Amino acid sequence: MSRKEWLEVGKQSLIFLLAMAAMNLLQVGLAGLLEGTPLPMEKIIILMGLWLLVFAMFLGLSPFAMDSKQRGLEYLLTLPISRRRLLSIKLLPRLAAVVLFYLAFVLLYSLSGQSPFAGGSAFFSLAYFALFFISFSLSLYHENFVVQFFMAAIAWCGYLALCLFVVQLGFSWKFAMPPSWVGVGVWHDLSYDISTLLSAIGVFLLLLAPFVASIFLVFKKFDLKPARAFNRRQLRLFVPLLLAALALSLGATYFVQKSTAQDISHSIVSKGRSTENVGSHHLRQGTGTMGYAFPDLRKLKFKILN
Repeated sequence: MSRKEWLEVGKQSLIFLLAMAAMNLLQVGLAGLLEGTPLPMEKIIILMGLWLLVFAMFLGLSPFAMDSKQRGLEYLLTLPISRRRLLSIKLLPRLAAVVLFYLAFVLLYSLSGQSPFAGGSAFFSLAYFALFFISFSLSLYHENFVVQFFMAAIAWCGYLALCLFVVQLGFSWKFAMPPSWVGVGVWHDLSYDISTLLSAIGVFLLLLAPFVASIFLVFKKFDLKPARAFNRRQLRLFVPLLLAALALSLGATYFVQKSTAQDISHSIVSKGRSTENVGSHHLRQGTGTMGYAFPDLRKLKFKILN
């Protein structure tokens, strides 16, 4: 059975790779014809990132799609293996494909001259793997793939919103500012603020854990009853796990960020003569201008000396 899963995932990955290559070539060709210039590498990377997200969601939702259509769930449940081993057999080939495509994307991104682990790239990486695991946790939610797709998209967006809220709250704790001052730009050049980056990774992993844990724990008693019965059992387990993960992520973020706290209201820069970094707020020497990565610096009170 394991060999069958690897072959099926390999076939799906090959079809996706060919489709992605064909679509990218078509878009590059159309851009050349319509605009007279080749499509910039940045746009190609963005298009590939969108394709990767679709691929991650599809693989996450697909473990039992064919079995449901071919009435194969009855056969799966009669195999002399545990439910958790069955779920692992479904998970591992798909996870390997997701990782392989991600590594190829990182390589291409690096060749374009960009850092694959800085700023928005770090956010994309976390969101990409989160989408796969969230989709996998909902692979038994409904027999209709379209319904599964929309539920996975809603759950993923809610997950990202919660993660961003905790990360931005931690950033506000670190720099002693109101949370409303911190925007989504917190992810820009995040690699320069190691404590915030590690805190963000921890938040994403902690809040992702309830999705993975709930499907493995509930699948232990999986049967052929209607999907809504399985969903109720999973939801009853998922909610307390999510609340515990949220409390733990808030506590860990507070501890990490407060231990490296800085008060940006006391940053003083001599105009035209010095350069100072606060997190990744970079004041450019000789220009008197401020480039920013995290909050909206128009609201921050920097004192510029003549």
